[in-house]
Amino acid sequence: MQTVTEPERTLPVSGEFEIIICGGGPAGISAACAAARRGRKTLLLERNNCLGGIWTAGLMPWILDQHNKHGFLAELRREIPRHGGWLTPTGKLGIPPEEFKYLLERFALDSGVTIRYGMTVAGAVRDNRTITHVITESKSGREAWKAQCFIDCTGDGDLAAVSGCGFDYAGEDGHAQPSSLNGLLGGLELAEVESYLTTSNGKGLFLAALRNAGVEPTYDKPTLIHFGSGVFGLMSFHGYGTCPFSTQSITEMILKGRDELHRQVDALRRLGGVWRNIVLLATSEQLGIREGRRIHGRETVTGDHLKGIVKTECPVCRITAQPDIHAPDPNRGSGIVKVAFRCSNYDIPWGALLSADRDNLLMAGRCISGDFIAHSSYRMSGNAVPMGEAAGIGAALAVQMNCLPPEVPFEAMASQIEL
Repeated sequence: MQTVTEPERTLPVSGEFEIIICGGGPAGISAACAAARRGRKTLLLERNNCLGGIWTAGLMPWILDQHNKHGFLAELRREIPRHGGWLTPTGKLGIPPEEFKYLLERFALDSGVTIRYGMTVAGAVRDNRTITHVITESKSGREAWKAQCFIDCTGDGDLAAVSGCGFDYAGEDGHAQPSSLNGLLGGLELAEVESYLTTSNGKGLFLAALRNAGVEPTYDKPTLIHFGSGVFGLMSFHGYGTCPFSTQSITEMILKGRDELHRQVDALRRLGGVWRNIVLLATSEQLGIREGRRIHGRETVTGDHLKGIVKTECPVCRITAQPDIHAPDPNRGSGIVKVAFRCSNYDIPWGALLSADRDNLLMAGRCISGDFIAHSSYRMSGNAVPMGEAAGIGAALAVQMNCLPPEVPFEAMASQIEL
């Protein structure tokens, strides 16, 4: 490979904050609000032009494993119905994506969070075991941002990676779960397609309709869900072999996914009947990544937590979701891998949110410290929210106490966390 050497350059420090959160998805928005509401000067850096991550840019605006959650998620439960949202019979909380963008921005701005869109994490400046600055690339060029505490909510552990943290990825065989590209549909009558909806256990019927139309989806548990006002969500593409750290791989999967969704919708329209007026309104800007880096933490969530063998002493979030492994191999049965046990409710330990390698770095969401099996359960967005909230609370206390996050007495946090 040919190389070039960039000239050395001095970067502007474009802002100094007490807490910087990288990634404005489900974990990042809750972390930012939690920190800012506790009086901390908080910056939220997001690569997209909206908050919400997979909920909004990923066109998957329903929240899984949310029914038992308190704190920020309870606020969302109260506000979502006022913004055109709904609660499905299977316990999924949902809201039209555009409404969700606006609602999350209102939460952040009203909490005192500073938002910067179009920001890509490009590097970090370190002082021994602490991070002093995060470096970003954007339309404004290359910039540095200073803080006392940093929280990685990028999903893929991007900040942790550029700051030199250790991590795990995929299963023992090196294969990760496939990605998804979702779509928005219009032109359907709810009464006519209700039996095909995931809320009506209609995945089998929907698969049969696609096959009858002459197309075979890469995900053979295709999902059709009603977003309200005649708008439907479509999840029927699996991007096998996606590398979330490669723009080439991501680009290839977006191109494949968009092509597949267009072909599916065109075929259904030709089939006629209830599908006669179906139209693909949009495909997601953001590829839905199920697996990225699992950053090494001071504690690690494992299958033994799910089995109830290991009990958590310093809990920050209670998980009720079962393992949900989308088969990495497209030839492996029904698209879902069954595990050999049914997990009990279990708790995420505070130590899984604390980086093992950087003393002022926290993680929240699917990039926390865990193994392959545990990750497939706690990765649900309804769990990312309370993890982010706990990270924001812990970082705020660290700033307040003038100490590092691992030095914060957990008792001070526990009084502000409701499991």
